Amino acid sequence: MKVKYATEIENEMDSPQTEPYDSMLIIGDLICTGKSFLYKTIFNGCTIKGNIKFSNCSFKDELSFIDTYFEGNISFNNVIFEKSSRFNGCQFGSFSLAYLNKTEKSFEIKQSCFRGEVNFSSNFYLKANFNQVVFEKIASFHGVNFLLYVSFIKCIFMDSADFMFSEFEGNTLFYKAKFLDEVDFEEAKFGRNMGFEYLLISGNSVSGNRRIKKFDFKKSIFNGETSFWKAKFYGNSMFENTTFFETCNFLGAMFVGNVGFHGAEFKSFAKFGAGSKIFGNADFSEVVFHEGAYFHNLVFGKKLKLARAKIENLMIRWDSIRDHLEGNWQLNEDIIRLEEVFDKSIIPLYLSLIRNFNNLGFPDDADQCYLELRKKKKKNIEDIKSKIMDDLDCALFGYGVHWGNPLACGLGIIIFFLLIFFVLDNNFRTNNIAALINATSNSVSSFISSPNSDNNLITILSYIERFLGYIIMSCFLVTLAKKRLR
Repeated sequence: MKVKYATEIENEMDSPQTEPYDSMLIIGDLICTGKSFLYKTIFNGCTIKGNIKFSNCSFKDELSFIDTYFEGNISFNNVIFEKSSRFNGCQFGSFSLAYLNKTEKSFEIKQSCFRGEVNFSSNFYLKANFNQVVFEKIASFHGVNFLLYVSFIKCIFMDSADFMFSEFEGNTLFYKAKFLDEVDFEEAKFGRNMGFEYLLISGNSVSGNRRIKKFDFKKSIFNGETSFWKAKFYGNSMFENTTFFETCNFLGAMFVGNVGFHGAEFKSFAKFGAGSKIFGNADFSEVVFHEGAYFHNLVFGKKLKLARAKIENLMIRWDSIRDHLEGNWQLNEDIIRLEEVFDKSIIPLYLSLIRNFNNLGFPDDADQCYLELRKKKKKNIEDIKSKIMDDLDCALFGYGVHWGNPLACGLGIIIFFLLIFFVLDNNFRTNNIAALINATSNSVSSFISSPNSDNNLITILSYIERFLGYIIMSCFLVTLAKKRLR
């Protein structure tokens, strides 16, 4: 390997490179301040035994450090990269020192701007700082490995960003970062705490043939605490089959597009309420909440899918989801309304919700959920006998949860017999008021006590009303007792 000193390179960089600095051992600190480099700068396959510092500089042409090993500190603060920049295949720092937490080295590209495409698919064995960097073109961090702390605070990604298969072993911050196009974290791994507070994902809504931008976290693994507090997602957000091992915080987050958590697993407590809003469709099907989730005050704009989800200790109220629950549907596909086609897959879902409401001490929510399920099933009953039995169950017992139904049914029986007694009264043609009072007295007394009349026909009808009264009162007491003694 050819050896070259950093001071020699500093003097040569003002002129066009006659040949790239490929496969060289560069000794010493390479420091350039306030310079503008007009020509290609290529350091592929090099080993740099020293610090690199480019501050307040600009690279007018390509910059390439492919497969280069950096032993010291690296700094590109306040630098403008006009063309493409390639750092792929690099190793920043020593793995052994970083693993033992004995390195003080750092990689910094703060307040810089990449106007061309950039590739950082490398291994970072030191602390990395990308704060307030602007990426105007495609930014690739595909398969990158950050062994220690990394920060992207207030970064702006104006084009797509690729973090697929990346590994973040230390604490990671994307505080107030902005992704103005698609961003992909599919199958990424996060070892410690992850901060996406005030994150902004700005995609385009559907308009003609324009496609919706997406934020993709499918099959990712979060080993530490994760926070998306007050993050804003304007495109589709995909967290399908993602695993969260520690507390996950989406409090105050806003999802303007669709959001998918299909098959996600929350091994610790998940927080989604306190002002969070999902304006698109929300897919939580087959989700597993091991320690519960907080959905209180979470606002749903369209459809909510919870099919086959394990929702024990899901802190949610029925009123917030009753108009949004759906059976089987997928994002970006036509939705079949339950009122038109009954989906049997919702039966176990509703039963799970009922158990969940009862466990949380919300019996009224459980009753309303059960009533809604019975109503949906009733609309799809085709057998006449089954329809009659369902109507009787509704009228006499209120499906076992609505004690007002038997009362209303009893009042209807009293009025029905009252009208019959009024017509059969001998005085109704001469004295209507007296006949009405007498008919009312006979109907009420027959319903709640013994019949009392000299008219044989009225007496027979009174016994029939009395028999119905026994049935109605029994149904009322049973339903009332079921609600109160639980």
